[in-house]
Amino acid sequence: MGNHVPPFFVFKGKRENPELMKGSSPGSRFCMSDSGWSNSNVLKIYLEQHFIPNVRRGENDKQPILLLFDGHSSHTSTDLIEWAISKNIILFVLPAHTSHILQPLDVAIFGPFKGHYYRECAAFMHRHMGRSVTKYDMAEIACTAYLHAMSPLNIVSAFRKTGIYPFNQQEIQAEKLFPCETFREDTPLQKVIAMKTGKEAVDKYFEDKYNRRSSSPMSPKTGVQVSKCTCKKAILKPKPSGKQITEATFLQQLYEYEHAKETRTGTTATNPKSPQPSTSGIHNNSIEIALSDNDISDEDSEVCCVCKSFYPPSEKNPYLKIVNWAYCDKCSHCVHLSFCHEKRVIRRGDTFLCPHCV
Repeated sequence: MGNHVPPFFVFKGKRENPELMKGSSPGSRFCMSDSGWSNSNVLKIYLEQHFIPNVRRGENDKQPILLLFDGHSSHTSTDLIEWAISKNIILFVLPAHTSHILQPLDVAIFGPFKGHYYRECAAFMHRHMGRSVTKYDMAEIACTAYLHAMSPLNIVSAFRKTGIYPFNQQEIQAEKLFPCETFREDTPLQKVIAMKTGKEAVDKYFEDKYNRRSSSPMSPKTGVQVSKCTCKKAILKPKPSGKQITEATFLQQLYEYEHAKETRTGTTATNPKSPQPSTSGIHNNSIEIALSDNDISDEDSEVCCVCKSFYPPSEKNPYLKIVNWAYCDKCSHCVHLSFCHEKRVIRRGDTFLCPHCV
């Protein structure tokens, strides 16, 4: 109880360089990432080559492992879930927007770690006057801070304060999980402005809000507002928040989502989703888009409801340009600004309707 896994580092680059781990603590490992950020491939390397060897030892090789983590899109791929099931690992995703109270590392580890890391950086620069900290010094400094922060006392306290172990449902008060009322509004800025203006402005705000809701037809079965927009709806990925994603039910929903997406887009589920503009592909007024996986969530792969594509047509976008999006206030579908709509920018508090809802 109170044990920890040795540090694991992710460095930006393509070629592995052992010099990056100079001075690191025993058992530490590292891998390279093109972006310097974690993705599904990095997570798979971490779990397979670092996490399991340090967690499963001897007679406990067949004992199930419960792994708690957040619901980033790179953590919920079908390949990863199938691999976890084969290794008898239970993947449980914490509820969204609750890591500050339910994630043990956020509660009692990251704070002390940052303090120790900054002190180690200051001590390093004091010992090496005129020299700055580089990536070749990172492992040594971070490992020292890591060992200080990952004390058994801090680890036990982290799991106790989050109510995970010992399991205590009363440890976290229910009101801490309620979202801020401001974010329940479609136009929170207009609400704040009305509250600062006076009672008449507040009454006018709520009257306009009621009129907007009542203007949309209601579904006779569900009572939910139905938009008249006939544009293509987005394919929504099943939400892993607060679920055990290694269960058969969630995995089946993920299979169905990927099959539906493959049918709609004509691409396989393993195809890249995140478009990254490439300056090397601009020839004859066309743009070559370099795609990179795991850097964007699946909700961002929604297409424009006007041109039915992620990027605007090449004849409207002959040069490399940042594409801005806007979401319709009525149907919630997205549109390319300045390409598929006359507006070029939407400011906070503005009302925006797509061509289908005007």
